[in-house]
Amino acid sequence: AAGNTAETPFEVLRKSRMEDCHVGRPALEGAASSRPGQSSVDIRVSFSLEEEMEPKLVEGATQVYERRKHRRTFEADMLRIQLTHVFVDKKETWEVEVEVKMNVARARLEAAGDGVSD
Repeated sequence: AAGNTAETPFEVLRKSRMEDCHVGRPALEGAASSRPGQSSVDIRVSFSLEEEMEPKLVEGATQVYERRKHRRTFEADMLRIQLTHVFVDKKETWEVEVEVKMNVARARLEAAGDGVSD
């Protein structure tokens, strides 16, 4: 059978959050459930740096947190879109992540700037 055992990580990332910009969220904890038609959506734009690490770096470490994800990824020239169903303990959430491929975006911006005069 394909895959890893439950104890073996197949990917180890060091994620450093650089900044968050909260675009929308419920006003108060639990407020969404008290008002009909409101949802508990939290919209956040995060700027993070992810570095891949060798899985052997965590060998023998004690697990303190588990977050399971079921993810579908779609890619275009300039974007990567990930739709993720996340499970932590008995709680589940859904995430949408849009990643701009900066090398492509930068090249397009520079090309568009070539024809612009000041």
